[in-house]
Amino acid sequence: MTKNIMKMYLYTFIYLIIISVLSKVSYSIISIISYIFLLMMCLLKGINYSRSSNKPGYISGLLLGTLFAITLLVISIILTKNISLKSLIYYTSLILSSTIGGIIGANIRK
Repeated sequence: MTKNIMKMYLYTFIYLIIISVLSKVSYSIISIISYIFLLMMCLLKGINYSRSSNKPGYISGLLLGTLFAITLLVISIILTKNISLKSLIYYTSLILSSTIGGIIGANIRK
């Protein structure tokens, strides 16, 4: 699991470098692209992790997504010093995406 989390952070870092190069694009477009990227990353890593796990798919995906979202939430709280309903919905959707990926991965495994 730690290996999957580290890969998620690496992919996020690479993505942020690419976004910084494209900084001439408007902020609203970058935020939409970022959101879609993170959703897809959580989905794919949920699939990948649950295929190699002995736990039920939804548990694997939920665990992976929760760890990733909590880490991002803590970083967000440290940097912005607040939390909003919008950010909670954002992190919940990442967890849900990873959970769906876990369910898909468990069904592919069989």
